[in-house]
This record gives sequence, C-alpha cells and structure tokens, in this order.
Amino acid sequence: MKNKFMKKDETNEDFQTLPNVKYKGTISKIDTKARSGYIDVQSKRLPFIYAKNLPQEKFEILVYSLRTRVQIYLIGEVTMDYEANPKSMSVTDIESDSTLFSGFNEAEERGEI
Repeated sequence: MKNKFMKKDETNEDFQTLPNVKYKGTISKIDTKARSGYIDVQSKRLPFIYAKNLPQEKFEILVYSLRTRVQIYLIGEVTMDYEANPKSMSVTDIESDSTLFSGFNEAEERGEI
C-alpha cells in the first residue's frame, strides 16, 4: 500500500512502521481540509496527519503551537525509511508540555485562542 508521503519509486519494503512514537516540536503548518500538517523537530520537518474525530481541545493545542511556536508532543504511528529517518506520522494523541504550556489556559481565557 502506498503512503501519500512516498515517492513514486519507493515501496513498502523500504520502510518500517513504529506503532507508538512521541515527538516533541513546534507546529509549522496545519491544513484543516486535508487534516495534515508539519511539525519541526530540531532541524527536521516531519509531515503528519490526524484523525477526523480529533477532540477539539487537542486541535486547539496544535493551533496554539502554530501561533506561538510553543513545543508540544505528537504521539502516534511513524513510518521510517531504511536509514531510520522519519518519513510521516499518523497522530493518535497530542500532549502539551506543562512547563512550556502554562500560558495556554491564560491565553484561552483572554480569548486569544
């Protein structure tokens, strides 16, 4: 089965899937129509997709990270290439870093979100 992030000449044999991986980074792009985006992890940019039934509070964490460049955790299934580089991620959960994310509730109360 082809992944939407695969190149034309790549096959499933070139990849492995890790079921439960946690990445910490900042969101750099969100496409709400395609339910996808990019997370910047150190110097790499990793594409991700999220479920249609993602809870609203989890989506708001994505948007807050995009707006303020605050680091968050994306948890899910990751497709890795043969050199162990992440190619894409299917997000199952989103968590905030409580120490870096303490301003989220305050910003929400002020109506900035």
